[in-house]
Amino acid sequence: RWMVATVVALFASLAAAPISASADDEPEPVVATAGAVEICDTDSLMLGDPPDPNDGPPVRGASDPVMPLDTGRFGIYVEPGRLDDIDAAVEQYVLDLRLEGYESFVREFVGSAAALRSDLRSEHMAGMVGALLVGDLPTFEFTSASGPFPETYLHDLYFMDLDGTYVDAAPVDVHRDGSGDVEPEIYVSRITAEPLLWLTGGTEADAVNEYFARVHAYRTGDLTYADRGGAFADADWSTYDWAAAMEALYPAPDVDSVHSLPASTPANFVSFIQEDHESLVHAAHGGPDVAHFYAGPAYFGYEGSVTAQDLVLAGAQPGFYNMFTCSAGDFSGDSLLGAAVIANDRGLHGISSTKPGGIAEYDNYGFYAPLGAGSTVGQAFLEFFQTHTGSTEVPGEEHLISW
Repeated sequence: RWMVATVVALFASLAAAPISASADDEPEPVVATAGAVEICDTDSLMLGDPPDPNDGPPVRGASDPVMPLDTGRFGIYVEPGRLDDIDAAVEQYVLDLRLEGYESFVREFVGSAAALRSDLRSEHMAGMVGALLVGDLPTFEFTSASGPFPETYLHDLYFMDLDGTYVDAAPVDVHRDGSGDVEPEIYVSRITAEPLLWLTGGTEADAVNEYFARVHAYRTGDLTYADRGGAFADADWSTYDWAAAMEALYPAPDVDSVHSLPASTPANFVSFIQEDHESLVHAAHGGPDVAHFYAGPAYFGYEGSVTAQDLVLAGAQPGFYNMFTCSAGDFSGDSLLGAAVIANDRGLHGISSTKPGGIAEYDNYGFYAPLGAGSTVGQAFLEFFQTHTGSTEVPGEEHLISW
């Protein structure tokens, strides 16, 4: 049930496991607002067993994928010229989705970001609930002022909020309700492997095919994980009870948690990711391809870092990642999220932010509760985002949508 999105960076194809205006609404050079992105296709995949109202809180386990609460139309958009090299893997993916009730289509897409958004809007009107973007497909950047200076970042919310209005302005861009609202209508995930080839080896097609093979193995029960969650928070984020939110998906005591000093060290984090957890929440300061660890709050006592390469060399075990680390979902280059999902032979799906900051509502309960109730990752992310996203008419404060 894990998926990929915009205020958060998503990598993968589980999002569908179905992990998704007027001309002046779509200025091509505009940069996207919230920094979320999804990586993978797990949006349509579910974790665990279907809920039974007679059994109390549901217990999730990836060893036996189940039918999502609802299905629909799902779009698979592929970079032009790439489909021939991944055709067999995509065909298997489509077959898997069909068994879960999804009507899927595969399309090589040529065009601008505005054209892709228009295509997604048309397909949504025809019943599409989510989409997976494979390869080097259009991106959208957004500039906002979440601090003293404007920040520009990749913004996949542009491809999910299909009735809002974007205006390319200076010094910051504008994201308004337009003909609808600023909430996403669909969930969107990405598989972006090219920047990670130095970690994966081989070609981009090799990395994509291997990823789809893992997704299929997970769906058939050949790739399994312990029915447990893991939460690891460093210094400034250690006061938040991340584990409590995960208990909506993994009832206590099936969540292992490290959120106190001095336990949150780089060495302990590497050991933690080598344990068998189905999903992991990680909160730390850092950048796109690195997480930093400190002895105390406010950057006190630097203790070291863990890089994207370290995640791969450690053989990280979780399948699903929720990374509250600045820009860890920035898929334009090396990223912690990409390394965990694409460059790691057990990675399936992840969400994170493409900009400094992370998902608001630190407890993340609004995300894990839908998962615990039987939603796919894509559906859960969509519900979480819609719940916590309000309209803003103040230029420059659109970054609040991503928090």
